[in-house]
Amino acid sequence: MISIPFLRRIRNKFIATYLIVLLVPVVAIGFYSINFTIDYLENDALKVVEQQAEITAKEIEKSLGVAESDIDFLSQSASLRALADAKNRRSVIEYIIYRERLIEEFYNFANSKKAYSSVVYIDEAGKEVVKIVYNWNQTFIATTSALYDVSDEEYFQKTMTLSRGQLYVSSLDLTSTIKTESGDLIVSYAKPVFDSNGIKRGIVLISFPAQRVLSPILELSARSNLNTFILNKQGYYISKVGSSSLSNPYYAGESFIDQYKAEGFLKILSGTSGTISEGTDQIIAYSPVFPSSTDRNNFWIVVVTYSTNTLFEPISIFENSFILIVMSTIIIAVFFGVIMADRITRPLRKLVYASRSLAQGDLNPKIDIDSEDEVGELAKAFGDMSKDLKKSYEDLERKVKERTLELQKANKKLSETNIELVELNKKISEANKLKSQFLANITHELRTPLTSIIGFSEVVLNEAKLNEEQADYLETILRNGEILLKLINDILELSRLDAGKSKLYLTEFNLQDAINKTLKIVSPLSKDKNIWISLNVQDIENVVADEDKIIEVLLNLLTNAIKFNVEKGKIAVRAFRIDDHVRVEIEDTGIGIKKEELDIIFDEFRQLDSSETKAYRGTGLGLSISKHYVELHGGLIWAESEPGKGSTFIFEIPIEAEEEE
Repeated sequence: MISIPFLRRIRNKFIATYLIVLLVPVVAIGFYSINFTIDYLENDALKVVEQQAEITAKEIEKSLGVAESDIDFLSQSASLRALADAKNRRSVIEYIIYRERLIEEFYNFANSKKAYSSVVYIDEAGKEVVKIVYNWNQTFIATTSALYDVSDEEYFQKTMTLSRGQLYVSSLDLTSTIKTESGDLIVSYAKPVFDSNGIKRGIVLISFPAQRVLSPILELSARSNLNTFILNKQGYYISKVGSSSLSNPYYAGESFIDQYKAEGFLKILSGTSGTISEGTDQIIAYSPVFPSSTDRNNFWIVVVTYSTNTLFEPISIFENSFILIVMSTIIIAVFFGVIMADRITRPLRKLVYASRSLAQGDLNPKIDIDSEDEVGELAKAFGDMSKDLKKSYEDLERKVKERTLELQKANKKLSETNIELVELNKKISEANKLKSQFLANITHELRTPLTSIIGFSEVVLNEAKLNEEQADYLETILRNGEILLKLINDILELSRLDAGKSKLYLTEFNLQDAINKTLKIVSPLSKDKNIWISLNVQDIENVVADEDKIIEVLLNLLTNAIKFNVEKGKIAVRAFRIDDHVRVEIEDTGIGIKKEELDIIFDEFRQLDSSETKAYRGTGLGLSISKHYVELHGGLIWAESEPGKGSTFIFEIPIEAEEEE
């Protein structure tokens, strides 16, 4: 085999291969040519489409300007002013004469224009006085029975608020009342009418189908193979090319914006001109149309689109030719690549066989490679590596044996420790169970005699004749007995909760009624401290939960809010919906809680250890029980506070709680 010095190095062999095939230059040139052509055609199309949109918008504004001039002309009619003056003077004969003149004038106007579906004069009370209707190429004068009271119509109410010279144009958006006639959207222009004394005497109104006026302009625009249509400022169609009327009113779902989900298309509704070419297979240009020369907030949008498939059709032909060139280049590259790869991979294959032997445990494989290039150097380095690997393997085996022995000893010790932990955990569980049983038994034994004490105290207090001092002592016994009974009941309930015996009794109830019921219970406490309580319930009616437990939670939180509040303080109760949960917030203006104590206030028998709270009596069970109740519903409860500024206790539960299995 002939040895070529230049090809002794792998790097030079690959350089020679790529120089022969010239694959990279061909691909780079073709890619650049295609992208340059695409950018050029796209920029040129953008200019054409943008110009078309602006020209169409100007033509439409020009057409609508005629309607604005016509309504201005009609509002200044001498016959109209004379009719208003006659009505003001209450001259019946003059009123009839001028009304006939106005009918003739409106009739001639509508018959000559042939563009307006109706021309109407409406007095200040909202009653149609003169009405001319143009339909099916005929002009009709509305009879007295066909004149209606339109005082509730939007166009009348808004026009009557305008001053002299101002113009009303129907906006055709979803916030307004939409008028249609035979499937066409109706556009209305109106102006107020004033008598000789400057007093507003009604309005004059002209109406026309949007499609009848706009379609000829759009059809003319469509001759350039561009899709053209008009939207209202919410993105719904007002007029389309190629149809006498819309299949449905635009507010029934024919939306241009809904076809495109990208946010970039919302700028079409901004009231400015522009283009869009990204995120769609069409080039889109848009330009606003202002039906009124005085109102820039009411506008339509002319949209012109052009398919990029049509635009880039010549490029497809070039791409096919370019693919043939690339394929030919690839064939040449493969031919030379096979020759070069054979010379490169033969010694590499020998190295692969040697590495496989090494992987199978032969730490001294034979490598027969006689080469002066990098592969030869690699073979030599591979041989040296196998020798070092053999030595390292022997050292590693020795260290593994030593480490294994150490791990066995450590594992034995860990097993012994684990057995001790299991025994300790069992003892803790038994102690906790005994604690719960003890609390349940002792509270049960205490509640029976205490109930009797409270009952007898009430009987003696209500029926026996006692002096003031005796009654006072007995009331003290009764009050403290009730406090002690509440403590015992709380301990019993807490014991049941710890044992998992407390269950939910789910019913559907009105949350606001439950809150009001709780507020009535605590109202004597709030009145004693002159505390003002506000309630705000939003977006919530009924919930499915355990009503008694929810009332108990509310009662605990409200009692604390009153107890730890200042004299003449405030409490705000808020309830509102968050997704499928309801949140209740109880905010007070009391003494507040330190940040480090917020995480422990829901623990059992936990009371705040501070001089400010020692004056307030309590068992420390109310918040713990409330937490258990909320968590039984699958909810959360927490507190937010700042010392000296009050606290906010918040809990969330599902609107429809589910019973635990």
